[in-house]
Amino acid sequence: MVGDQEPRPRNLVVVAVVGVLGVVMVVMVVVLVVMVVVLAMLMVVLGVVVSTLGVTAVLVMVMRVVMIVVVTFVIAVPIVRVVTVRLLGVRCLPLLGQGAAEGQQRGQRQVA
Repeated sequence: MVGDQEPRPRNLVVVAVVGVLGVVMVVMVVVLVVMVVVLAMLMVVLGVVVSTLGVTAVLVMVMRVVMIVVVTFVIAVPIVRVVTVRLLGVRCLPLLGQGAAEGQQRGQRQVA
């Protein structure tokens, strides 16, 4: 029978979770590409400033780390939140914001 051969999802929750994770992965890739471009432009500006002021290379490395952290948590996380809420209607995703920090802490405890 043709009707019996249709693939049926065994569990709608699993299908929904996989769909949400897929969209989040795509959004994160787009955000990371934009972030790399923005960081590259910031590096050029910072390089010109550092070369004119003559600041040491250690300060440059510290500034790079600070900029990466600031761009990631101040710009990328809210963008991902807004996009996922708009597209999926999902609120308070546990993987973003505080949930990510808690997950990292748990992972470090399990590895240690």
